[in-house]
Amino acid sequence: MESNKTVSVNWELEIKHSTGSWGGTFSLSQFYYLILAYNQEDDYNRHAKAKIARIDNGKIIEIYETKSYLCTPTIDKNQDLYVCTYGAYNSTLKRSDRNRLFKIDPDGVVIWEYLLDTGVTTKPVMYQDSIVVYNYDYMESSKCGVLYRFNENGSIVWKKLLNGNALTQPLILTFEGQDYLGLNLFDRMLVLDMNGNIFRDKKIGHPVGHGSYIDGNKGFYACINPNLIYLNLDLDIIWVYKPECGFVSHPPSLDSHGNLYCMLTGKRMVSLDSKGKERWIVETGGDIGYYPIVLANGDILVVTEGNSEKKASQIQSNTYLEIFSIDGTKLMKNELPGYVLKAMQCANGTIFIATGCKRIFSHKHQFRNSIKVFSISIT
Repeated sequence: MESNKTVSVNWELEIKHSTGSWGGTFSLSQFYYLILAYNQEDDYNRHAKAKIARIDNGKIIEIYETKSYLCTPTIDKNQDLYVCTYGAYNSTLKRSDRNRLFKIDPDGVVIWEYLLDTGVTTKPVMYQDSIVVYNYDYMESSKCGVLYRFNENGSIVWKKLLNGNALTQPLILTFEGQDYLGLNLFDRMLVLDMNGNIFRDKKIGHPVGHGSYIDGNKGFYACINPNLIYLNLDLDIIWVYKPECGFVSHPPSLDSHGNLYCMLTGKRMVSLDSKGKERWIVETGGDIGYYPIVLANGDILVVTEGNSEKKASQIQSNTYLEIFSIDGTKLMKNELPGYVLKAMQCANGTIFIATGCKRIFSHKHQFRNSIKVFSISIT
């Protein structure tokens, strides 16, 4: 039975003629403002430019613009941004305008930049005072990618050639007091030391969804169609969860009791215990969507995408917000317009959600994209 929990929209804004950036659209500052990266289109739905903006209490301030496509930025302790650009397949952009790593200050001033080798990159990852990125050709999974480690001044500490594309950003791992990098490459899992030397390399099958996720520096969760598997840092499989139907679409979110929550295809969410045993399955309003979010009080927020439907001058999609208790009881259901791009909870309990919308703007049924960003509170 649903309770009297309510969703309050603190603010919302819309950015027209835009689509979300590769890797999640926005990042969250420790000061609770958002850094939003988005790609803008011309009147013919062609890529025109991309921008980075700071959003604070619903007010948007544009701080950077480029011709290339943007990946989602990473924010360091000084509020400087690390962001990668890339050229899309068959892009008319010159290579020198495509694949770069930038360090940008909070006002949008470029501190340094580096021309990357190929393709696109995962979201940059901070490690101490250095940055790690993986760069690859997303059209050719068998081609080489390059794993870089830069220092904060933009000099390369090392670079490593690797085969395969990455479904997730590198993960920082700790094993017996030593730090390592974990990387999910197509059908392999890699663990490297911080000097770029391969520590473990194991073929585990073809990932789906969003690849791998680290569990408190103890091991990996990986979605290997249709299963969820758990591996230790030696890449030995500890357990496998196989749903009765469909497949696990995302690695899990964990609560303070060690319970796991992950999305299944077919409008479902499953909860597992720490040994991979099924606790319960519930139906959700929409399909797949985003990772479940464990709220401060232990409840679980599920953000899913409803069916798209053509209505008047727009393709109408809904994002469903549902809250479940730790035992799987549904406590609330609400809706936001558009299909979900990203959802994130910040330390003060505020939830930020980005959705995408499509509108028909001519008799030729051409589409116009836009992004909506919401700040919500749950009481």
